Amino acid sequence: MKKFALLFLAISGFAALPPLHQSVREIEALLSDSHLAQYLGNGERINNIMRTENGFLVATQNYLMDVEVHYNKNNHLVGPAQFELEFKMPIDMRTGEVINFN
Repeated sequence: MKKFALLFLAISGFAALPPLHQSVREIEALLSDSHLAQYLGNGERINNIMRTENGFLVATQNYLMDVEVHYNKNNHLVGPAQFELEFKMPIDMRTGEVINFN
């Protein structure tokens, strides 16, 4: 029984990241992604990043942009969850129009 308990403690030490640390990884990835500056522009100041059901809502002085977090289906129970970010086109808060920079 003691061997089983020690094995369980050893395995649980390598479990998935706690939600706080996973969120930090996701926000760091969002902030370091080149799409953020590409879609919002370097002149924008981020006022707020809010967690949503599907990812994050980024608010600047002029724009709102939804960023969805897609988790890879082949995630293991060990280590951080692997994910990809999908940046949606920003909405101009002054006009309510979707901004397409293409």
